[in-house]
Amino acid sequence: ESAVILIDLGNTFSLLRLRDIMAGNVRSCMHERSEPLPPDAINNLVRTSLNHLHIFRPQSSPCLLATLSNIQSYILDVNSHISANRPVGAIVLCNVDAFFWQDRLDDAEEPPPIEVNNGQKSGSLLSRRYRDLVAHLRRLQTDFSCPVFATTSALSSTTFSRIDGHMVPTLQSHLPSIWRSFVTARLILQRDSICKFPHGMSAEEAAGEAGQRRSAVENSAFTARLDWSDSDAWREDRRKMIKAIRGGDFTYRVSGN
Repeated sequence: ESAVILIDLGNTFSLLRLRDIMAGNVRSCMHERSEPLPPDAINNLVRTSLNHLHIFRPQSSPCLLATLSNIQSYILDVNSHISANRPVGAIVLCNVDAFFWQDRLDDAEEPPPIEVNNGQKSGSLLSRRYRDLVAHLRRLQTDFSCPVFATTSALSSTTFSRIDGHMVPTLQSHLPSIWRSFVTARLILQRDSICKFPHGMSAEEAAGEAGQRRSAVENSAFTARLDWSDSDAWREDRRKMIKAIRGGDFTYRVSGN
C-alpha cells in the first residue's frame, strides 16, 4: 500500500526479474495458506503493484542531485501518476558508487579548493557531491518518513577482525566519510560458491552435468553479514541485540519459482 522510489544508477536493475520474484512470492504465500490463485490473478496483482514503483536513471552525479531535488514535487503531483495518495515506503539507490570514478576524475581536473569562512577549505568536488547527496536523502527521509536503502560494489575483500572476543566481518568502504557516517548499518552480501568442474573433465561430461549445474546455481543461497567496521559507535543495547542474533548474519535465497 506504498509507493517505492528506485534510482538505478548503474543501469543494472531488472524489472522483469523483480516481476518474476514477486509472482513467485505470491504463489508461495497463497500455497502456504491453501488459497491458490490462478496465474492471471497473480499477474494482475503484480502488474498493479509495479505501477507504484517509480524508476529514475540519472547518468551522472549532477543529474542524480537534480533528480533528488525534484522527487518530492513529482511524487506529490496527482496529475503525474497514480501513487500520489500513497505514502512512500522506501527510497532505493542501486549502485550508489556508479559515478565514483567519474567524480574522482572531475575532482582531479578541478582547481584546488578555496578558503571559505574561518580559513577552512571548501572541500574536494567528490566530497561536496556526496555531502549534497546525503543532504538530499536526509531531507527526503524527513519529508516522507521512510528508510533509504543503497547498494554499492566492494573494491576490497572482506576481512575478519576480533571484536568483543568474536571474529566478525569488516569491509573498508571506498566512499567519502560523509556517506559512511550517514549509513546506519551495512550488510556484506555474498553468493555461496558452487564447486567448479573438476580438472580433466571432458566437454561431453560437462554437458551431461549441465542440468545439475544449472539447478545448483539457481538454488544456491546468499549470505548476508553485518559489517562491524563502525561498531565502535554502536550503543551497547544495539551491540547486545546483534550478538543475540548470531552477529547479524543470515542466509536467504532468491527465486522466481
